[in-house]
Amino acid sequence: MDYLEVSDYLIELSKENIYGKLSNESVEKLLYSHYENMTEDDRISRRMECDLVSNRIVQLLKDDSFTFSPAVLKSIHKYLFRGIYDIAGEIRSYNISKADPILNGETVKHANFL
Repeated sequence: MDYLEVSDYLIELSKENIYGKLSNESVEKLLYSHYENMTEDDRISRRMECDLVSNRIVQLLKDDSFTFSPAVLKSIHKYLFRGIYDIAGEIRSYNISKADPILNGETVKHANFL
């Protein structure tokens, strides 16, 4: 939807993870190391976000304790976006919208804030 694509680096790390050579925790540490030496613009890029969040989604999918509740959703949001956005895990206090190119500049309909 956001035209996000993981990096070739994450693809290589994922192969090592699939074959049991790297844990997801190790993949995350290596990703941080990889992006640490880049410029601020590169580190805040959507590629870094995509790589980190993709790896974290894999970790969540391995967890059998998922339940669908506001507390769990806040926890998942915080887990996925920690270190990327300061608002990770918080319920927003304002409405949001963003123009998506795939929707010809229209926005995804987001629920009103609580």
